[in-house]
Amino acid sequence: MKIFLLASSFLSLISSLGVTAQTSMTATVTASTDFVITSKQISTGNRFQAISIDEKGGLWVSGTNSSVYHSADLGQSWSAVKTPDTGKDLQFRDIQVVDNKIILMSAGEGADSRLYMSDDKGESWSLTNQGQTPETFYDCFSMLNSTTGWLYGDSADKQFSILKTTDGAKTWQPITMPFKAQADEGGFASSGTCLNHNKQGDIAIGTGNAENPRLLIKKKDQAWQSITSPYKGGEAAGIFSVQFDKDNLYTFGGSLKTKGVATPVYKYSLSTSSWHSLLGAPLTGAVYGSAITKEHVFITNPEGIAVLNKNKTAWRKLSDLDIWAMACKDNNCWGVGANGTVVTIAW
Repeated sequence: MKIFLLASSFLSLISSLGVTAQTSMTATVTASTDFVITSKQISTGNRFQAISIDEKGGLWVSGTNSSVYHSADLGQSWSAVKTPDTGKDLQFRDIQVVDNKIILMSAGEGADSRLYMSDDKGESWSLTNQGQTPETFYDCFSMLNSTTGWLYGDSADKQFSILKTTDGAKTWQPITMPFKAQADEGGFASSGTCLNHNKQGDIAIGTGNAENPRLLIKKKDQAWQSITSPYKGGEAAGIFSVQFDKDNLYTFGGSLKTKGVATPVYKYSLSTSSWHSLLGAPLTGAVYGSAITKEHVFITNPEGIAVLNKNKTAWRKLSDLDIWAMACKDNNCWGVGANGTVVTIAW
């Protein structure tokens, strides 16, 4: 959604995007009874807005000023990745690496919404999709496997902007939905998780900026469904992030205009089609990013990182750092955000 462009326009340009070793500029370690939290600043002048874990466990982060960084050792060291030579700095709001292919999505108005792909670790890039109208604004994408993926963007003229690839992100085709979009309905390009999938191939999208935020769900080989949510609507409000977890879909959102109001979190049961509130999150405003593990639910926004043990009801705040996106693998999670910061959480 376009509102997320505003805060990033004041960031300074980074001096180089070549592939060079990058040592952490600062490192801080804190511990609680069950979590060890390490924060590092790996660059200056960048806000990281997306993170992805590849099949080999490598970490990839992307953000403002066309920045992309990679770690092959679980976040101990990082290197800058050469990014597309576009003649302008883009905001890479989503990134995924599949079959050794780096896929990047930039969010921006019109032609600044783009998808790039590299199969040689960033040495060369192909532009595989670009916004064709001034109304285009890409929010997030998700690759189900090496060939199939989905892309979601803000609607225009009550038509959804949903595209699908079946050739490994080389080309993207628009999909006609069985129902109309609401006026101004779109998504939030805050962490690359407004669209997500599970291992079965089910797809879920969280919408916002409309009168009634909702879930768009497509179960494998079935038609799209529109599901009304309990989230409050309006400008800059709705569902920002979604995560599948077995028979449940965790949803996270809120409003960018209601700082001081607790962020709403709801769990939607795919089997009973019912909503359940998860009250008490120690963040306010809107949740930007999220991640799910076997035992935990993590949420992030500029106020920090919070966690909920699935077997308990009380949320805990783990960090006050400005974090936009998270990803987890086994007993480790990584969060990325403002000031080129990467947070590692281990337990």
